[in-house]
Amino acid sequence: MITPKTLAEFKESVSVNLISDLDSDYEDSNSNLKVQLIESNVLTIPQIDGFSEWRQLNDTKHWYVSSVGEKYVVLNKMNDRVWAAYSLMSVDDFSKVSKSWIRNTINLDNCWISVSQMQRIGKEMGWSEHGIGIKYVDSLSTDVYPSKVSIKAWYGNNRVIDRLLEEAKDNFSINSIRLKSPKHKAPASSEWYSSGKITFHSAEDINDIIYCVSKISNDYNDELKHVTKLRDSEKGSFEFSFKQNVCLDQYSDAVSKGKTDLQLWMMETESSKDFKRFQGVDMHTWDRIFLDMGDRYAYMTIPGKGCVNAAPRLVAVQGEKIMGKTSVYYNGSEVFA
Repeated sequence: MITPKTLAEFKESVSVNLISDLDSDYEDSNSNLKVQLIESNVLTIPQIDGFSEWRQLNDTKHWYVSSVGEKYVVLNKMNDRVWAAYSLMSVDDFSKVSKSWIRNTINLDNCWISVSQMQRIGKEMGWSEHGIGIKYVDSLSTDVYPSKVSIKAWYGNNRVIDRLLEEAKDNFSINSIRLKSPKHKAPASSEWYSSGKITFHSAEDINDIIYCVSKISNDYNDELKHVTKLRDSEKGSFEFSFKQNVCLDQYSDAVSKGKTDLQLWMMETESSKDFKRFQGVDMHTWDRIFLDMGDRYAYMTIPGKGCVNAAPRLVAVQGEKIMGKTSVYYNGSEVFA
């Protein structure tokens, strides 16, 4: 791949590579356009593995590119808190780069997009929902074969499958949604993930893709600002409810080691039969954080100027790992939705 010097060259390269056959299942195809939305608390773009030199695309103000050999990443710093990284690299290569960049850089995090937020944005854009992905594994279980669910289904007219999906959606976290644009000739086909990853399988116009990514990014940025304002003015806690019972002793052991994808490193400070209180740090920013945990609920307090992105991260990561379907509220109103 030739590294683009302008946004126009990048658009042309993407347009050539995107597939047009909508009748096949191409979510793992290397020809697809991959996008990773990143929540950032820094201004300067840090190094991503070998992607260390960032150059502004000649015809833009907030688009940048970095390359290693024939591989490149294009980054759109579209607003204060959300970046969009685009790539035509293979699925494995881009996942490795983006995960390494986020996990090894303080003040960077995934944009953890809830299913209700994805569904709302898709509806506002007029896109239709064509399928979902569901993942759940009881990562705290000591069983040889822990409870595990992995479903990826495209909607049809099978009533048995419909009933199965309704039951699964009521109990487990939805980690991806397949959406198509309303265009008739060559509609854009994409899959949106709770981790902030978006895979575009096809599109008639690359500008439709950029508009879609910008819509999701700006919506997430607005929600971060809204929730931060609530936290600063009302000094309350985020409230979580979840469908699966949590083993509190095993949870305490996990967060005390700071090794989970939740990125919280915490110590237990109070305990009873069905309640534990933790305090520690969010390893995303190393700010303080407090968590009160019951077997079916939790309260998270993020004091001072701590990053509120920890709240949707708990919904997405813990929902898939131990809590099942999870919702988050602030003063009784659902947020990040």
